[in-house]
Amino acid sequence: MRGRKYIRNATKLTRFLNLVVDGIVFNLLTSAVAFVVLLGMVMADQHARVESILAKANGVGAGILSLVLYIGYFAVFEISFGKTPAKFLTKTKVVDGRGDLPGWLDICGRSLCRIIPFDAFSFLVGKDWHDRFSNTSVVYDD
Repeated sequence: MRGRKYIRNATKLTRFLNLVVDGIVFNLLTSAVAFVVLLGMVMADQHARVESILAKANGVGAGILSLVLYIGYFAVFEISFGKTPAKFLTKTKVVDGRGDLPGWLDICGRSLCRIIPFDAFSFLVGKDWHDRFSNTSVVYDD
């Protein structure tokens, strides 16, 4: 077919590597930001406020903040670049059903689906849920 390129879906091993690498990058980024914010507060002589934040850091609010940041991590990278840091490493990208870069609404839906319990392991029983529900795929960036 003229004008149509061949699209290769990423393997399960590549998808698993993306999951692991993005998890590491996400944790490094959030830890670095938290460190800088807390260090700035200490340097601004806000010790009592830092202690208060650290005391509350293991509550429900911290869990909700973590989920929002996790969703945001994927949404920002995939809307901006069509790929996350792990996908840059594995030379893969997110595409829609036509093989094009998905729209921001599709990416937001895809990112929201990542918080479905066990979504990260749904690739073991077929297509990832966040791919299936958002009609997207991860393919090699040839």
